[in-house]
Amino acid sequence: MQSKKLRNTISFIAFAALLGLGACGTESDVPDQTTGDTATTATTPSEAAPNETSGRTALAQTAVVTAADHLSGIAYDIDTDDGRWEVDVFHGGDSTEVTLDPNGKDVIGTDRNRAPSSWLRENLPAVKISLADAISIASAEVDGEFDEAEFERFQQTPAWSVNFDSNGGDFEVYVDANSGEILKVERD
Repeated sequence: MQSKKLRNTISFIAFAALLGLGACGTESDVPDQTTGDTATTATTPSEAAPNETSGRTALAQTAVVTAADHLSGIAYDIDTDDGRWEVDVFHGGDSTEVTLDPNGKDVIGTDRNRAPSSWLRENLPAVKISLADAISIASAEVDGEFDEAEFERFQQTPAWSVNFDSNGGDFEVYVDANSGEILKVERD
């Protein structure tokens, strides 16, 4: 259990560092073809690459890490209800729903779920890719706003199903929970 908590903490720290760098804005030095001088150009949010982490995606990742750390467990499902994050966490053989504030930083409450399935109990502790990492991997594949994610079986493979809302349609990205490989991208 300690290694899962350490992995979640490391994932969160790496994510926070990337988020901090992204908050600084992206600039590139472009040589001026006429004078040879370099000019600094900034990328506006609308010009950002589709795979950059959106605000909602970042908040979801924060909520996942906060909930998992709160119970020293493994987060395996996340969605929202009335603007609050709801994260299901597997810990000690049980499952608990952790409700967090909209920023994903403060725990509002917990509610014990029904007993997790035997498939989940057998497969979730062995995964190598955390839910927070799967959200990051999936967000690099599609352009859209994070909606929800969960641990499930995809063609007999333990996988993360990560959903995004987009003007061009809704997307469901399946990420292999052990390799991080994209298994499938479905457009609704």
